Order: sequence, then structure tokens, then C-alpha cells
Amino acid sequence: MYLIHRITHEGDRARKLLGTKDDKTRLLSIGWGTLTGEEKKKLAEAAKQGREVYRIAVKEVGKEGLSGHRAWFLFNFLSLREGDTVIVPSPNEVSIYKVKGKPVSHIDTYDLGFVVEVESIEEGISRKDYITGELHKKLKFKGSNLVLHGDLKEDVEEVIDHYRKKIKVSNKVLQTKIKLIEVVQDYIENSLTDITFEKLIKEYFKNVGADKVTIPAKNVKMPSNEFIADVDVKAVFEKIKIMIYVQAKLHKGISNLDGVKQLVEYQVEKDEDSNNYQVIKWLINTGEVIENAENEPLDNGIRIIQGKEFAEMLVESGFNFNEESFN
Repeated sequence: MYLIHRITHEGDRARKLLGTKDDKTRLLSIGWGTLTGEEKKKLAEAAKQGREVYRIAVKEVGKEGLSGHRAWFLFNFLSLREGDTVIVPSPNEVSIYKVKGKPVSHIDTYDLGFVVEVESIEEGISRKDYITGELHKKLKFKGSNLVLHGDLKEDVEEVIDHYRKKIKVSNKVLQTKIKLIEVVQDYIENSLTDITFEKLIKEYFKNVGADKVTIPAKNVKMPSNEFIADVDVKAVFEKIKIMIYVQAKLHKGISNLDGVKQLVEYQVEKDEDSNNYQVIKWLINTGEVIENAENEPLDNGIRIIQGKEFAEMLVESGFNFNEESFN
């Protein structure tokens, strides 16, 4: 198995367990330290027997929070075996490890319930210099982990080979694209207002083929009255019967999950425009979501587009950058 596994939970402690090349024992970890010894054993044994047995075991354990995406992230980790390859991403790099054994229960004062011993294949691989294409997209996945299939396995081996041979993917086209993304991101962050940012998102959807794009009025209160339960942009794709609801946040630095809460609270069934459409919810945030919060949007069916990702989407879509689009 080839697995992308993100270190977000108990980050400092998890990175200490993983250690460096000089350490004799290196442990890759996942959460669920709150499980009892019997619960850990039950889940680990069930994972060996396959998805259906594991699904039943999760229900029997009945642990709060152990459901949906979180339960399957743990399943992926418990399914690791000796010889498997794990790709651990960080903001600008990836490190690749080979699994040395099976995941085992871990007792810690921190919330880390399982570990597996690994050894280094290659570490500190620059993402921009050695990773491109579909693997580059998969590394943006915000969940705890992701199993790679098909050609992506060969892509990982190619990254290892190219890194050892110092064969970089950089070229004039790629460098131009990166610079353009930086320029667009800088302009969005420093020149737009909340209103013009929403208009830019509207123009983006029109550019990628939406049949109707609107910026609704913001007048729906959440039950708590602490936030406004609204969406900033609605995009309708008539032929495929999809409606995308967007909450836009023109932020810098680390942001909380208010945008997610607003999307969760927005009542789709009360929106007559959504009849007969599949509704998809996006949070477009020019900043970054708070650490360790990535799973919450996943569990609510919300896609987070953060940092420079929207600027990259604009560039990759062939967006027409003119003055009208930004103002």
C-alpha cells in the first residue's frame, strides 16, 4: 500500500516520535489515544479482516467522533503492513518512509493511540522541485490520510528516483505559472475588498462554465445569533444539475472555522433554488484554517480551498485577468 499520511494531530509530539535519520527507532503515529486497550485491540483485529468487519466493530465500540471519514482514516493506518510506503507531507516538502512492521497500540500522555515503526527512504523532498501532476493534487488532500492507487504508486517511485538523481520538474512554463499565482494571490490579498473578492469568485465560475452565478443577500440568522448563516456566491451548472455554495473569506494568516459553521448552518432545504440539484459547499479562504481542524469540514461535506489554492485555480482555468474581473 502507498499511503499519504499527514501529521496534524498532536503535531509536536508526533514529529518527535517520528524523529530524524539519526534515531534508531522512528514511529509514525495517529490519534485515538482515548480508546481503551480493549477497544484498540478490537479495531486492530477487525481491520485485518476487511472493511465490513471493521465497520461493524466501529459501531460496536461506539466511540464519540469515531465515524465517517475519521473511522476510515484510522482503518487506513491500521491496514499498513511491512514494506508499505508512506508519504508524509509538510508545507513545502514531503518525506517518504518504508513501513517496518504492523501498527500497534501506543500509550502516551498525548492523544496518540497507535504507532507503526518506519524507516527513511528519502526525506525533505521539495514539493515544487520534484512533484507535479496528479500526485501534486493528491498532496492537497486535507484529511488525515489517503490511499494511492494505480499510476500514483509509480509517480511516488519516480519522485524518489528523480530526487536521488536531482532531476527537477522546474521549467520556464512552470516557473511562469508559479510567479503568476504569486502575483494573483498578492493582488487578491492586498487590493480586493470582501465585495470585490466575491465578485472575482463570481467571474471565476462564469469562466469555468456556470450557467448562472449570483451573490445572494445576507440576511439569514443562525439559531445562536452569533453568526450569519449564509453563502456569498451561488453557482449553478444546469447540465450536470450541480449547485455550488461558496462562503468567501478574504483573510491572512490562521483563520477559525466560522466560514465552515456558516455553511453548515445554511439550510439547503429552505433554498428553493436548490430543488433538483446536488448541492456542494466550498469555503474559499485566502488564509489558512486552524491547525488540526481539517477533518471537521470533511465530515460536513465541505471542501476547503485555502491559501494560494484559489489563485492557482484561477491561473489553471485560463481566467481572463482584466480590470473588470477584479473590481
